[in-house]
Amino acid sequence: MHGHVTLISCSPEAAAIIASGGRISTMDGTADEIYAKSLTAGQEKNEKLIGKVLSSGHTSVLEHCYVNLSFENVSVLAEQFLIEFRLASFTVKSRRYVDFSGAGYVAPDFSDPAQAAAFDAAVRALFGIYDELEAAGVPKEDARFVLPYCFCSNFFCSMNARELVHVMNELTYGRGSGIPELRALGESLFAQCEARLPFLALRKPEVYRRTPDWTPQAAQPLVPDAPVTVLSAAQDAGRKICDAYLLARGLAPQPLREDEQTELLKTLLARPRRRELEQASYTLLFGGLSLAALTHLTRHRMQSLCPPQLLQNIRAQLVFDAQNVRLLRQVSWCCVGAGAVCLVSCLYYLPFIAVAIAAGFMALIVRIIKNIFQQAIDMKAELDLTI
Repeated sequence: MHGHVTLISCSPEAAAIIASGGRISTMDGTADEIYAKSLTAGQEKNEKLIGKVLSSGHTSVLEHCYVNLSFENVSVLAEQFLIEFRLASFTVKSRRYVDFSGAGYVAPDFSDPAQAAAFDAAVRALFGIYDELEAAGVPKEDARFVLPYCFCSNFFCSMNARELVHVMNELTYGRGSGIPELRALGESLFAQCEARLPFLALRKPEVYRRTPDWTPQAAQPLVPDAPVTVLSAAQDAGRKICDAYLLARGLAPQPLREDEQTELLKTLLARPRRRELEQASYTLLFGGLSLAALTHLTRHRMQSLCPPQLLQNIRAQLVFDAQNVRLLRQVSWCCVGAGAVCLVSCLYYLPFIAVAIAAGFMALIVRIIKNIFQQAIDMKAELDLTI
């Protein structure tokens, strides 16, 4: 199954409003008068002005236009790739509430029949486990953890036109160009823009050209030893936040007593706008994180995520790889360790038993997936010998 993307709508009078943005910085008149002039200027004249403004490097005018996209039956890998763009908004069909037993999946174009057969067998086995879990009364939000990364997803996406140009080029020439499904989505968007919004079909292969990865000679495989590890933290975070709070109110930064700092932080946290907290940044390492949890983390738009090696292997189409089996084994042991810690913690706080059960259940699921991957590798090797 192969999915597709549709440009379902865009801002009314898109060319006129973008051209207005280009005119307002150099033309006399109010904003309303300039927009009225753009409406009467005509499509050809507006597009010519847009081209001139963009060629001078002022691409911010594109942000006045908004587009809405629908993605139908694309892989979850494609979904994960796209929701990493922080200036776009997404609404995804929920795996917590919708039955995905008949969702279908996107298969890579394997040149080796043995690989294609092994892939198909592994995916069907995972869907079979999903059906068995649902039949046994396991909630959908728990059963979803066994679904493969290639199963079909459907979602809506909205973004400004400047971000759309960025997304199309990343799909076609940048990070997505090495994956046929992503590259095809990018080409489809370019084709639709050329037909409906030609001033947005801005191909930039020289800017987005992929560069090879670099790895240190002494690099070692990552083996997380805890569910969450703080790799780095802002020095004197409380002082930085308090200084920003005072500066925003026209007050000189000054050292505060511990009780004053605590009171200020309480006041700040009670408010919906907490920009001062952005003065303190942290780098965290999550170990044994499920793909579902990673998707939820990605929804927080103002953070930077570096996906784990397992996802990089999948993106490189190294699906049934011995390294993935090893990584899945490590994830399962991390879940066992987390469950054991929570089980001991039940002696002090009884609700931890629910977390311990969830961690144990997750360890079981990951172990099943690891075994399926191992069986697929063995099957591939056997088919290779047969062929």
